[in-house]
Amino acid sequence: MKKICLAAAVLLLMCGPAAAEEKSWYPINTGDEFVYNGYFKSKPLNKFKATAAVVESRDIDGKRYFFFNVPGFDIRFFARSDEKAAYMKLVRYPYPLFKFLSYDVVLKKEIDFVRYPFVDGEKWRRETEGAAMLWPVVIKRKITADFDVTGPLDAVYKGKAVDAWHVRMIMEIGDKNPMEENHWYVEGIGYVRGDTKQHFVELEGFRLKTN
Repeated sequence: MKKICLAAAVLLLMCGPAAAEEKSWYPINTGDEFVYNGYFKSKPLNKFKATAAVVESRDIDGKRYFFFNVPGFDIRFFARSDEKAAYMKLVRYPYPLFKFLSYDVVLKKEIDFVRYPFVDGEKWRRETEGAAMLWPVVIKRKITADFDVTGPLDAVYKGKAVDAWHVRMIMEIGDKNPMEENHWYVEGIGYVRGDTKQHFVELEGFRLKTN
């Protein structure tokens, strides 16, 4: 099935003599849309297009999170940003045993998956607990996520040379089976590329809400 983890989960840091504004590295407003082209590693010739849209905002534990939705791929997540980082609180994943099901994983403590300013070589670890809501059963797992940053790297976006920052995340969800994800960000654009064991995605274009 067409299921993709555009965020999951998701993850970065930045460098330079001056700190960049959070919206430069992780734009997030209700109404924003990001279009990605990609393919699944199991069927590399079958290309797909996915649109991640910020459809609403919601207060959770006294903090304002924004709801990203990827129609047709059954992927969604809640994220927020401030002057220091971007954080994830909830993510929807395909169920690992029954691929036709998905489940919401609520994180007891949010995870900062993007941090700024980026610093080449910086690393950090986050530990939390995730609760999967499979009504009437709630499954809880300990989650450990390790991040490290590389950059700036030479990249091309729409024919123009840009600097990108690469964040690698290795996540373990209590099953002793760590998963690696690689993500790239560009200033003023945000999330431009994702590469995991399951899929590869690259930004085609975006539309940001004008405040």
